Amino acid sequence: VLQLGPGTGYGLDGQAFSVSTQYFEERPPREQGTEMDAGIAFGIRDSENFLLLEQSALHDVLRLDEYVHGRRRDVREILARTHGDEWHTLGVRVDGAHVTALLDAQPMFETDLDDAQLAQGGVGVWARAAAATCFSDAQAEVSDAR
Repeated sequence: VLQLGPGTGYGLDGQAFSVSTQYFEERPPREQGTEMDAGIAFGIRDSENFLLLEQSALHDVLRLDEYVHGRRRDVREILARTHGDEWHTLGVRVDGAHVTALLDAQPMFETDLDDAQLAQGGVGVWARAAAATCFSDAQAEVSDAR
């Protein structure tokens, strides 16, 4: 996880926020594996406790996971086809416990977390260590509208 603005917290006191980034998942040569994953981490408390919105070009899924003590727990997953070697935009909007996942500026799913405090914390971009993923134009914005 590459944290954007280390030490900065989002979603504190229930304030709504959004995070977006453009990403490029390079299709690796066959002999170098198949990893093509990009994501936005939010609610970062430390390296083992955060939420992750992940898009996989290999598995054609958009998934929201919660990491607790380094262990992944599925929150929501849908089929969402993207291809490697293309630029896409991934985004997440958070309003309290309500999370909206966006892909290429289109809302893909909405879900409610069990606890609004899960989404409070730092934000960042994420890629698998074996993936050749590039990020551009990452933005985090706080919204006054509730």
